[in-house]
Amino acid sequence: MRAIVLMAALLWHGQAVAWNRTGHWITAVVAHDALRQNDPAAFAAAVALLRQHPSAEDWLSWKTEFPQLDDSLILFMMASVFADDARRGKFESLDRPDWHYINYAIEPGKTTADIASSRALTGRLPDALTDNLALLRDGARPEAERALALSWVLHLVGDLHQPLHTTGLVNADFPTGDRGGNDVFVRDPQRAEFAVRLHALWDDAVGGPTRDMPRVVALAREWAASRAGALSPSSAADWLAESYRASVELGYRNGTLRYALLADVLPPPPEQSATAGAPSAQPGAPMTGPQPLRGTFAPPLPEGYVQAMRSFSEARVVQAGRRMAELLRQVSAGR
Repeated sequence: MRAIVLMAALLWHGQAVAWNRTGHWITAVVAHDALRQNDPAAFAAAVALLRQHPSAEDWLSWKTEFPQLDDSLILFMMASVFADDARRGKFESLDRPDWHYINYAIEPGKTTADIASSRALTGRLPDALTDNLALLRDGARPEAERALALSWVLHLVGDLHQPLHTTGLVNADFPTGDRGGNDVFVRDPQRAEFAVRLHALWDDAVGGPTRDMPRVVALAREWAASRAGALSPSSAADWLAESYRASVELGYRNGTLRYALLADVLPPPPEQSATAGAPSAQPGAPMTGPQPLRGTFAPPLPEGYVQAMRSFSEARVVQAGRRMAELLRQVSAGR
């Protein structure tokens, strides 16, 4: 029965692969607006190319629900999450799970927040971005292929700015790394009775998943007007180093963050729950669905952790959008 509960928990809390839809949409809106304002020709070229994407017709169907939004805005926003949407459905053959992250080791007591002192464990994020930029720049390739590459670029730049897409905690619990915080659990700061993966906590740092495009557009423009977010440094390697440092210092608190393991937060088998007098199914009855992970068995986050995470992440998604716009300007100019 324990195995059934374990499987249910894994299905319910599957490995996260990005900022959630809200985060990527905010980055896409900022990039869309900055590119349109600063380089109309590059903007027009990007929009024209996205219209050739294999999923463009599906994306523009959102216009029925949100007619007040420009086609170009919908195309940018939906392209930025195509890499996640492709995990299921008719474009599943285009799913590339290891493109979303690069886990550089965090080894408390052995390294600093400088990525140069670390080592890569798993993932292909920087290489995937390089490869898709090369395809995007290749005018001899079919437009549909270049449009697909553009959607990956829009997504991967966002992923590269999410700190927990760049690290893996290595210690006695995780000799090969904690998969970007997917294997460590903390108490959910909003629902203390539940535990949450550290990675998922960061994915939702700028807001939970939503389909309310107009609300996200308004939020993105509000944040873009109020948050600076420097363009420099301009290389993907530098963005990676920034995210690594943030993961070490903010995500894992320089190795001092307390966490629980999956075995700690799993609900007990029904037999144990019934014996303890807790509400449960009849002893021996099969589990009927995913079970929430128990927050009382996970340590709470340090004071000020959530505020620092949100403040950093809100500025970070805006910064990613501005950098994305500049990157697309360079691609359009042949650089």
